[in-house]
Amino acid sequence: MLGDSLPKGLTPFDNRLNELRQYKNDNGHTRVPHVYATNPPLGRWVHMQKQFYRQKSLGKKCPLTDARIEVLNKIDFEWSFGRWEGTRSWQEWYEKLKKFKKEFGHTFPTKAYDAQFYTWVSHQRKIKSLPSALARERIEALDRLDFVSSATNETQVKSSMTCCEPNVESQHMSLDENWKRHFVQLKKFKEKFGHTYVTNNYDSTLKQWTCSQRHFLQAEKQGTPTARVKERIDALEVLGFDWVAQRLSGGKPSNKVVTKI
Repeated sequence: MLGDSLPKGLTPFDNRLNELRQYKNDNGHTRVPHVYATNPPLGRWVHMQKQFYRQKSLGKKCPLTDARIEVLNKIDFEWSFGRWEGTRSWQEWYEKLKKFKKEFGHTFPTKAYDAQFYTWVSHQRKIKSLPSALARERIEALDRLDFVSSATNETQVKSSMTCCEPNVESQHMSLDENWKRHFVQLKKFKEKFGHTYVTNNYDSTLKQWTCSQRHFLQAEKQGTPTARVKERIDALEVLGFDWVAQRLSGGKPSNKVVTKI
């Protein structure tokens, strides 16, 4: 059975690393199941490296050195025990984050949007500032999205939501194209229903966007927003945007068409 013998000159770590490389060549990823019938020692070893990494991130002593972390990072080792494990590769989650950033203008998905995606993003935010936790290529990829670590203060987090946006000119205001498109959709919704409480049943994407505006722009209103953010706040104010996520008397806001007299 694989993993039973140790080739001469190799350490146990080197031997398992070679087996993991072969596993990746065969399967396209390093997510070896903890209980792996083909090579049980490899499954246990991969699980143990993740446990060691968790201990190291907590400041505890463990056999996992920075050099070993770097070697494992080079073969795209998946360190987490998260709920997303086994569902998508790191690159697949990253591509989802790129699409989210393009759609909403920031990298802060909520649990309501996608619980597994939220968990993955939160984990990247947590480990990004830890030494050797992410390969340099992954850090650079996240940086291209203006992704910030958990150590970043609130002001920096908020400002990251508006940076690197293209300068888009319109007749009345300069707004990011995706933001403007959602704003036009919300304007039509308000004209039709008389309020801005979009439901998931009506349009889940527009609902997520309105929730994002309430959460982040509401916070900006309490401080000194940038010119771009102020444009967005003013546009929503003119629209009559409902800043407080509340339910109207008698339950949810009605999505019945408003009859104009």
